Amino acid sequence: MLFANKPREYVVSFREIIFILAAFVFILVILYPKSNLEKQVLSENTNYNLSIIYLKNMIRSDPTSEPLMLSLAQKSLKAGKLHLALGIVGLLYKSTDAHIRKEAYLLGYQLEKATYYFAKDSQGKEEAIQALKSNLSVIVQQHYYDTKESYHWYQEALFLKETQKAYQFIQITLKEHPDNIAYLKDAYYLSEQVGKSTESIQYLHALQRHDGAHLSQWLEEEYQFLVKIKHIAQAESLLLKLAPGSVYWSNKLAEFYNAQNEQIKSAMVYKRLFQTASTYSKKKHYYLLAIKMLRAGNHTKMASDFAYKYQNRFLKEREMRILLLKLYTAAGDVPKAASLSKKILDKKD
Repeated sequence: MLFANKPREYVVSFREIIFILAAFVFILVILYPKSNLEKQVLSENTNYNLSIIYLKNMIRSDPTSEPLMLSLAQKSLKAGKLHLALGIVGLLYKSTDAHIRKEAYLLGYQLEKATYYFAKDSQGKEEAIQALKSNLSVIVQQHYYDTKESYHWYQEALFLKETQKAYQFIQITLKEHPDNIAYLKDAYYLSEQVGKSTESIQYLHALQRHDGAHLSQWLEEEYQFLVKIKHIAQAESLLLKLAPGSVYWSNKLAEFYNAQNEQIKSAMVYKRLFQTASTYSKKKHYYLLAIKMLRAGNHTKMASDFAYKYQNRFLKEREMRILLLKLYTAAGDVPKAASLSKKILDKKD
C-alpha cells in the first residue's frame, strides 16, 4: 500500500500535556531555589492559569504558607475561579497574621461582589448580598479599609443599603474634601436618615456657605428640617432673620405663626406686607389675609378695627362692601356697620 512503510505520527492528548506540565512544575519546585521561584510566581501578572499551577504545587511543598495561599486566591479571582478563591480566603479569615487576615477580607469582598454579578437567580444574589454585608461589617469594625478609598466604600455601603456605614464613610471622605458640594449633600441626606439632626444642620450651614448658587434652596431646606424635628424656636429665629426685606420669607413667617396658632403675630406680618405692597391687588390680598388671621384666632374686634381703618380703599368693590358689613355685624360693632351702610346708600344716591 502507498503509506504502508511511512512512520506513524502520534498526537499528544490534552491530558498528557497537563501531566507533562505538572511534572515539569513539580521538578521545578524541587530543583529551583524556593525563594527565587516564590518571588517569580508572586510577581507574575499575565498567565494566571500557569501561576495557579505553580502555586498549587508550591503549597503542596509548604501547606502552611499563608502568603502563597493568599496569592493563589488572588490569581484565582483574576482567572475567574471564584469557588477556589472563596474556599481559600475562608481559611485565611482565621489567620493569626493581622496583615493576611486584612488582605483576605478585602479580597473576600471582591470575590463575593463577583459572585453577586455572576449569580443566575435571586436566591444566589441574596446569598451574595448577605455575605457582602457580613464582610463589610468586619472591614469596618477592624478598620481594614484605607481612608483614601473611603468614597469607594461609601458607594459599596450604598449598594448594600447599609445607611449607617455609608454615613460613616462619607464623613471620612469629607475630612479629605470638606468643601465638596456633592459630598456635603450626601452627608446631609444620610445624616437625616440616621437621625443625626445636629449634624444635619451643620451640613446645611456648610452647603449655604459653599453652594451659593443654591442658597435659597438650602435656607428653605433648613427651615423645613427645623419644623420637621420640632425645633420651633430655631425655625422662628431663622424666619425672623430672613423676613426683613423679603416678601417670600415674610409670607413664610406669617404661615409659620398661623401653624403655631399665633394668629395675632401672623396678622401683624400680613399688615406689614399690606403697608409695603405696591399694587392694589397685592394690598387687597394682604388686607384680607390679616383680617382672616384675626378672625381665625377669634379676635373679631381687632379684625373689625383694622378693616375699618383701611376700608375706604376697597369700597368700590361690591364683594368687599358685603364682606366688611358682615364682619362689623359679626363683631357686634353697630356704629361701624351703620356707618358703612350709610356710605353704601349714599353711593347709590
